[in-house]
Amino acid sequence: MTTRTQRMKGTLIRLETAVGSKDKEVRKQALRIKPLLEKWVGRLGLTHWQIKFDMCTTAPRTEGDIAWQTHMETATMWPYMDSLVTVYVPIVADLCDDDLEKTFVHEMCHILVNEMCAVDHGNDDSGPREERVATQVATAILGAYSMGYEHGTESAKARKTKAK
Repeated sequence: MTTRTQRMKGTLIRLETAVGSKDKEVRKQALRIKPLLEKWVGRLGLTHWQIKFDMCTTAPRTEGDIAWQTHMETATMWPYMDSLVTVYVPIVADLCDDDLEKTFVHEMCHILVNEMCAVDHGNDDSGPREERVATQVATAILGAYSMGYEHGTESAKARKTKAK
């Protein structure tokens, strides 16, 4: 397995700096990520974590014949409640807003489950296990959020109709 540093080949720009970057695409993607950070970190109970975002100006290196792209990746040091999310700008630029939000929530779920999926008794199958768990948790969270949003919208419409 390669490390984060081995997979990157471009410049890393911290999110706080990227929103004002001279690089138009970096700035554009940083401005798409920032509202997701504001929307989801509190909702997921992660406000007490140190979560940093690096915008990488190139796509990650791939290993072998991989049929999918890595949009973001998260490195977590759960004992210190510290995480670093790398956003691959050229890859996330191709995502619609809904897919970007799904990817963002998935990465936040890595922070939530990393401790549980850490290497146990020398059995290092944590990578696939953590991916599966993060995907399932993100799917559940987004589904519940969507249902709550739809219910709230329907309730608001019913109240409006009743008021007339």
